[in-house]
Amino acid sequence: MNNKPFISVSIKTLNESECIEKTIDSIRQQLRGYPHKIIVADSLSTDNTQQLAGDKGVMVVSLTEPGDRCCGVGHQLGYLYSEGDYILLMDGDMELEPGFIDRAVTFLEANSEYAGVAGTVEMDEA
Repeated sequence: MNNKPFISVSIKTLNESECIEKTIDSIRQQLRGYPHKIIVADSLSTDNTQQLAGDKGVMVVSLTEPGDRCCGVGHQLGYLYSEGDYILLMDGDMELEPGFIDRAVTFLEANSEYAGVAGTVEMDEA
């Protein structure tokens, strides 16, 4: 019997075809052993972000109106399809540091007075 919490991951995207596969792979590596759902919430990408994500077997949901695009709408859309105990919010060009999910869950399970945790963002040289 799996006593690990169910985790939904909402990945907001807009034209992330260069990164989305690595993002999904980094999440999947850390969700092994956890019941989970991965949702790509797309803001009407004009590249093949939605196709690449769908080919990875994750749920892809999308805005229907370009005028609805804004910074927070992707995660709001992903939240509508989320379920479980915890929600992890990511952008389509992010990768998780190894061990992040285990450390986050361990902390949150031991400290119920906390509503969430955050990681450190490191930027690649462009």
